[in-house]
Amino acid sequence: MSKLHLEGRRLAFFCPGCECFHVVEGNWTLRGEAEKPTIKPSIMVIGEHNCHSYISKGTIRFLGDSSHKLSKQIVDLPEIEEGKWLDLF
Repeated sequence: MSKLHLEGRRLAFFCPGCECFHVVEGNWTLRGEAEKPTIKPSIMVIGEHNCHSYISKGTIRFLGDSSHKLSKQIVDLPEIEEGKWLDLF
C-alpha cells in the first residue's frame, strides 16, 4: 500500500474531500519519506468540486477555497492498495 503513485512527471493520490483520485502533472517537487510525503506547490483541481490543498508530511491541508466538506481541514493522506492505481494512467 502507498499514499502516492508516481509515473514520470505525474503523481496520483486519493482525495477524501472529493472522494476520487487526483492526478497531478507538471512542475512539482516531492520531498520526505514515502509514508509522510510533502508536495510543493499547492494542488488546485477544478471539477465537480473545487479542491485546493497542500500535501505536507503525509497530511492534506484543504484550503478555504475548496468547495467540499473538508474545506479548511487537515486529514491524513489515505493509503491505497497498489491495484487501485492501474486505471489512472
